[in-house]
Amino acid sequence: VGSSLKLKVRETTYTCGTDNDNDEVADFFTAGMVPIALGIRVTTAINNNAYISKIGTMNDDDSFGTFNNGDLEEAGDNLVTSYHPANNTGQNTKWFTGNHELRITYNATPGQGALRLVLYYYEITAPTS
Repeated sequence: VGSSLKLKVRETTYTCGTDNDNDEVADFFTAGMVPIALGIRVTTAINNNAYISKIGTMNDDDSFGTFNNGDLEEAGDNLVTSYHPANNTGQNTKWFTGNHELRITYNATPGQGALRLVLYYYEITAPTS
């Protein structure tokens, strides 16, 4: 029995939190998801001299990369970055067995900001018979 595998896309908008220097986008990853890359666009400038310094997961907070001042800060800034977890094997590292959050870390606490996040991924399911 053959099947095809298609690249999938999940897009969401997110308003930066203003209470600390990191955010968790709940249920960003779902069961069976194998992330490939993440596209990020700043739609509202991140103010208070803050910028995105890392993007990843709770267990690997820079698995989508580390960024410098000016990379992801001003409205219109955008980039695409590949998924590269530190531990390249295992559940909830290379693929997810349940819902997990995306972690966004800032160099300082934002006063405002909004993002458009586009995740490129494969969805894998185990055989049932």
